[in-house]
Amino acid sequence: MASHPVRRNIASTRLVATSLAFVATLLALPGAAVNFPDVPLQSGTAYPPANVMFILDDSGSMEWDFMPGAESSSEVPSVSPVNIALNAYTRNTLYYNPSIAYQPWIRADDTRYTSGTSYDSAWSHDSLLQDAINLGSGTRTFYAPKVGATNMGATSSYYRYQITVGGGDMIRSEYGTVGVQSNVIAGFPQASADANTGNMAARIAINVPDGTVQLVVSSSGGTHGDNGSATNNNGDGANLYLRYNATPDTNGNRYDCRSRNGDNVESCTIDNPTPGTWYVAMYANSSFKNVQVTASLGTSNRCGTGNNANDWINCTSARPEFLDANNALTSRSLAAELTNYATWYSYHRTRIKLAKAGASEAFSRLAGSTLRVGYDSIWNRNPYNIPVGNNNGVFSGQNRDDWFSHLHAANGNNGTPLKGALQRAGEYFSDASATGPWGPQTGADQLSCRQNFAILTTDGYWNDNSGYNNPVGDADHEAGPTITGPNDASYSYTPAMPYIDNFSGRNDTRGNTLADVAMHYWKRDLISSLDNNVPTSLSDPAFWQHMVTFGVSIGLQGRLNPAEDLRLIELGSKRWGDPTDTEDADRIDDLWHAAVNGRGNFVAAKNPNEFATAMVDALKTVAARLGSASNVTANSTSFSTDSRVYQATYVSGQWVGELAAYDASEAGLAPDPAWRASTQIAYAGRKVFTWSGTAGANFPTATQIGLLNRTNGIAPIDGTTNANYIKGDWGQERRLGGTLRNRESLLGDIVNSSPAYSGESRTLFVGANDGMLHAFNALTGAELFAFVPAGQDFAALSTLSDPQYSHKHFVDGPIVVSSTEQTPGRNLLVGALGRGGKGVFGLDVTSPAGFSATNVLWELRDDGGDMGTVIGEPLIVTLNDAARTRAVLVPNGINSTNGHAVLFVIDALTGVLLKKIDTGVGGDNALFDPRGRDVDNNGTVDYVYAGDRNGNLWKFDFSGNTQASWVLGAGNQPLYRTRTGQPITSGLAIARNPLDNTPWVFFGTGSYMTLGDVSDTTIQTLYGIIDENRTLTEADLESRDIVATEDADGIVYRYFEPTSPLPAGKKGWFLDWDNPTAGERMVVRPQMRGGAVVTSTMVPPTALSCDAGGTGYINSIQAFTGTAMPQPFFDKNGDGSFNDDDTITVTLPDGTTVKVGAGSVSTGGGSPTEGVFVGNRFFYGMTDGKRASLQTNAPGGNPRRVMWREILQD
Repeated sequence: MASHPVRRNIASTRLVATSLAFVATLLALPGAAVNFPDVPLQSGTAYPPANVMFILDDSGSMEWDFMPGAESSSEVPSVSPVNIALNAYTRNTLYYNPSIAYQPWIRADDTRYTSGTSYDSAWSHDSLLQDAINLGSGTRTFYAPKVGATNMGATSSYYRYQITVGGGDMIRSEYGTVGVQSNVIAGFPQASADANTGNMAARIAINVPDGTVQLVVSSSGGTHGDNGSATNNNGDGANLYLRYNATPDTNGNRYDCRSRNGDNVESCTIDNPTPGTWYVAMYANSSFKNVQVTASLGTSNRCGTGNNANDWINCTSARPEFLDANNALTSRSLAAELTNYATWYSYHRTRIKLAKAGASEAFSRLAGSTLRVGYDSIWNRNPYNIPVGNNNGVFSGQNRDDWFSHLHAANGNNGTPLKGALQRAGEYFSDASATGPWGPQTGADQLSCRQNFAILTTDGYWNDNSGYNNPVGDADHEAGPTITGPNDASYSYTPAMPYIDNFSGRNDTRGNTLADVAMHYWKRDLISSLDNNVPTSLSDPAFWQHMVTFGVSIGLQGRLNPAEDLRLIELGSKRWGDPTDTEDADRIDDLWHAAVNGRGNFVAAKNPNEFATAMVDALKTVAARLGSASNVTANSTSFSTDSRVYQATYVSGQWVGELAAYDASEAGLAPDPAWRASTQIAYAGRKVFTWSGTAGANFPTATQIGLLNRTNGIAPIDGTTNANYIKGDWGQERRLGGTLRNRESLLGDIVNSSPAYSGESRTLFVGANDGMLHAFNALTGAELFAFVPAGQDFAALSTLSDPQYSHKHFVDGPIVVSSTEQTPGRNLLVGALGRGGKGVFGLDVTSPAGFSATNVLWELRDDGGDMGTVIGEPLIVTLNDAARTRAVLVPNGINSTNGHAVLFVIDALTGVLLKKIDTGVGGDNALFDPRGRDVDNNGTVDYVYAGDRNGNLWKFDFSGNTQASWVLGAGNQPLYRTRTGQPITSGLAIARNPLDNTPWVFFGTGSYMTLGDVSDTTIQTLYGIIDENRTLTEADLESRDIVATEDADGIVYRYFEPTSPLPAGKKGWFLDWDNPTAGERMVVRPQMRGGAVVTSTMVPPTALSCDAGGTGYINSIQAFTGTAMPQPFFDKNGDGSFNDDDTITVTLPDGTTVKVGAGSVSTGGGSPTEGVFVGNRFFYGMTDGKRASLQTNAPGGNPRRVMWREILQD
């Protein structure tokens, strides 16, 4: 065995820097806020950026302005007049929809085009932003359904809107029966002049305005006769004459209408009279007196130009009305409506413009470092391969600019050669050259775990074999080669439903379908020279280099229903159609079939919103990663028949979570979970509670309903429906015909909240980013209740149902549960929102199965500017006051307004803030996990320790019996200040040295919260110091070292200095994490195991690495010396024994040699989370969502716990 010399660190040069750094923090004002990324770091850097080839359909039909189908096809609905089908968005889903606020395409820099939004200067080109047109040069017509209308096949369900020439007005009309409304002219009726036989009288002028459809003049009343008084009724009396533009005359028949009925009762009707002056006269056939003349004008409700009995009627100046998210009618001004119309016309009017708009929106949401994106069209016009030679090809900067430029420049023409386009993508992903998608590296330096995706969009049936140069045959009906992978895994594709094309009505198959092309590039190892370690998922088991295919149909539906028929095809009760015989809907199903074979997704998008959502969903699937930042927990500290370990995980992109229970034994964890919580949550009967502001309440409150109204985005929603979605109502999700985001399960992603176990009720509690704290039965996994904290951001929570949802944090903080020993007769839960907001809450969880609104005790959101996002775990304690108050000590967390490190003292039962202890140190500072010490063994806390973000270790004195006496200890100074302000974010552990009864504090440094933390390679350190009740410096500590490392089958073992006591006068030790990898840090709490400090360290991943979730180590070091344990802690050779075979020989400075056991072992996978001991086996999770355990030679046991998180009793 080789001998390894001990190397020593020199610490003296660090002293000045440490002192100056502390002075700087004392003087610092609150700094810039810490920006937590919305996507967990454990996901955003878990794997190298995936390759995506986006393939746009640039066929000629993409310039059509009708969808679905073609205008002349049978798919045009039979609505009369037919132009409703063409110009109403309910029938032609591309046409103008006034309820949508249209926006120009988004550009690479996330700004939008500004041209083409003016009504007098819109873009008329069917593909491009060119060829300006004045929309006001003619009348523009569109149809919109009446509010509340349900029968979109009925003409009466629509309003017609016409923008007048010049855009000066908008006229609304509806289809119905034409009618005439008559109104008596002002000044009528009036008496005529008297006249003797043979004379004319009553020459009256009538003005007939334009638009009059009927003029009616009548006479009645009075007397007539041939006697002097005109009363004997002889003769006809008054006859009525009517003439346009001149006085009527009986001579020469100069009149337009004459009535000679007799007895003075006459009437003339002129239909569609010429506008102008009409004259009335009464001729005396026999003398008449006192005859009354009445005139009326008739107007029609007809707006159209036809003459049928039915036409467009009731014209009025009006703008379209539509329901907003609150179900209230709203409308725009005329100017705003014209702008909206022009924006639609320029950017959304045709299929290709719809595709550009949707793809731009979807890809604009991508973080630049997560994907590498190329562009192609089905005709291979102006392609843009992934620019691997520029910034490693990631989708940012110039690469992003170029991609958007290619997309927006696409022009439609010719047929639809989908097979050639998909084959071209498969061949591209098979290119192992430095300029191909695996570059810029070559050979073994290429990243074998990189994933490859093709997103194929089309508006029609494939009908051209251009580019399909190497037919793949019947690929889905032929078995694939055997491919070997990690851990001796192997896979060979076996033809089976639903992958094979066993056509309906026959038992034969066809080759060279689009589905065959997708299968060909999925089942083959595209780069056989690389290791097969591509990450897998439940939907895609391929661990070899392959292509995943996504299909997006623009407008057309196939014969099959993707939401229902896949399982039936798999069972054989339904079959795929034959896409090879004719150009029909079977070819749309072939696109779906290609997505099935390529283990991707398929969407048939009927409108612009669905297309944009389909693109977002595809990219979410590309980004999907199993991850975990949550610590594991166990239901016991020793093995028994029901020992279990619990782990929370999440899937990014889909943003669903899981809490699973694994049976634990001396041999490790069972491979499959005993239960999964996600499968047991049901909307019906679910118990969900919240805080009303003064008391517990059922969720949602009236105030919360108002806050959950969402008025923007592609799926506005009222607050009640949104609250039901959050509670678990599936009914409004898109896959069921609604508009809301689809969910794979009702349990949201669990990222930074770790499950807390209460042994007395056998219940697990965990927070999730679905806006809830969940309580689960630890034996069965059944949900007992959920709680929606009122302090979270409800505006952000309202977006949870948005189909284009971007991940946010909600209930993402730590949770602690008391025992009935701590809080007699009760189990109290205190939780924090973490990255989800600035607040903490308290619940009585003594009986979780019977939990009700009365068990919601309090919520606290400090308005004094001292509370930030609480990330450190609170500590439940009993105080030394006369009442022995049960309190919770809450570290204030990051991004407080004041920027200081502050400890909150809160009554655990009432939520009343008892006191805040401010360290006085700012500079965007924050306090993290406190730990307590009971000096006199009476069950009360006497001293509390906590670290801050600026590298200070603080001591708080709670030994007094009054609030005034609870203050900072150590003379208001830190016990220790780390070198250059190394942040203490991971918490700490405390222990008493049994040899001299000195109290020790153990803590590590490092941070993993922001994007800047990922690439930080500052040396971080593990410290063990004695509480001297004064400030120690690095000169007071002994420098310890990692003396050797070795690699055994990919597992790295590290060795600490051989066991030796602290030199006289030293008050502790420190160990730098600088060997063998830069960037190693501690972000989870150390824990005591007898005389050992056990901790996990992490090394973040890089974009040029296949270490999913980074790497890390499990470490064990002798607590009171900082050296190696006297006996091997890890069974290095796996023989079940801890002996010299698990050691190496090191050479001491004096030349002597000594055997040292490994004190550190790498995970061989992701970075480890905080672990838990059950017996002597150490169980832990990893950031890639996996689990592991190590058998240890742990000495002694745990210090006796009197709090959920230990308080050391001296």
